[in-house]
Amino acid sequence: MTSYTWGSAASGTWNTASNWTPTGGPPSTSGDTALINATGATYTVSYNVTSETIDDLIVDSATATLALDVGETLTVDGTTMLQAGTIDLINASAVLNAGGLTISPGAALIIGDSSKAESFNGTTYDSATVGGLVNLVSTNGSFGSTSASLALSGTIEATGGTGTVSFAAVFGYV
Repeated sequence: MTSYTWGSAASGTWNTASNWTPTGGPPSTSGDTALINATGATYTVSYNVTSETIDDLIVDSATATLALDVGETLTVDGTTMLQAGTIDLINASAVLNAGGLTISPGAALIIGDSSKAESFNGTTYDSATVGGLVNLVSTNGSFGSTSASLALSGTIEATGGTGTVSFAAVFGYV
């Protein structure tokens, strides 16, 4: 089990080992943790792997965006914590599967056409907690799982189309 940290507030690709500390990354196996928390200039971590599974993902920089491209899937067996910044699934068929998802106030998950953030029933958690923003920016994007619950104190919005939000139960709606 290794914890990898994005090296600096500079844009780059996920699968470039020199972008991660310790060198030898990126996180690529179940048991690995990815931490994106460099502060400074606005930057994008471009996830450029067809599919892989890691244990935990933490995005904790207001200037960071983790962007998945067309047809790419990132599976996080444990926790996905979007404490600050953005996870961008705007490209068609980009998928984030998470054991549990927490989006803190000020953070945003953006879901585009045919893309989805789902599962929320992995090894540790079976829910999504949204205190920030989930933005479905075009048609056919989806957020949720009918086997999971949603705690909502933030915002889920559709911009430029409609999307699907599916949860077994919604708690904390205000």
